[in-house]
Amino acid sequence: YHHPPKSRGVYIILGLFFGLLGIHNFYAGYHGRGAAQIILSLTIYGAIVTAFWTLIELLTVVKDASGVRMT
Repeated sequence: YHHPPKSRGVYIILGLFFGLLGIHNFYAGYHGRGAAQIILSLTIYGAIVTAFWTLIELLTVVKDASGVRMT
């Protein structure tokens, strides 16, 4: 079964607005990363770490969890 590629623009917008909750990672299929970001964000220092983590992901992630390049 062929899944259409995810939108990189949607991924970035979700990361900008909901990055601390990891919603952008759930969208891309990275469920473990998303869950880790939610849990880490529950602490003050964890939220700071997650903010930097999200910024790095928004600049570097170009493929979804299936290995399909986002368009």
